[in-house]
Amino acid sequence: MSSSHNTSRIAASNTRVFDILLDATTYPDWLVGAQAITHVDPTWPAVGSSFHHRIGAGPARVPGSTTIAELEPDRSLTLRAGMGVLGEAEVRFSLESDEDGTTVLQIDERPSRGIVRLTDPDGYGVEIIAGQAKGAASPALPDPPRNTAAAKPRQ
Repeated sequence: MSSSHNTSRIAASNTRVFDILLDATTYPDWLVGAQAITHVDPTWPAVGSSFHHRIGAGPARVPGSTTIAELEPDRSLTLRAGMGVLGEAEVRFSLESDEDGTTVLQIDERPSRGIVRLTDPDGYGVEIIAGQAKGAASPALPDPPRNTAAAKPRQ
């Protein structure tokens, strides 16, 4: 997995977008490869807390867990995304407000260990986050980033 960087503008406040990022149950709706959330720590979203999940594509499924490494409310969130035997990536979400109330969301992903460092990422479901922030059921960005995922039903 090579490092990746995506930037998107979302027509919602930083607070609304950050609330979605902190809602572990939404990750299968917008994160590439996330199939199901199996457990959320009772202390979530405190630094050091985790949620456990199943990731994969098609019949390939791998258990993993994601832990909050850093959190600055409404501004940034850094996660250690564990992918079982595949390894781990550090994912940083940074949010800034434009003068018109639009959120500029930057997502940086860096593989940190395991074989996941050898593959190329498919991208992020940023347009799905934007749709959820607006309360829409579908993507809300006029020009979605090149590497994005479509919403999929939870299993």
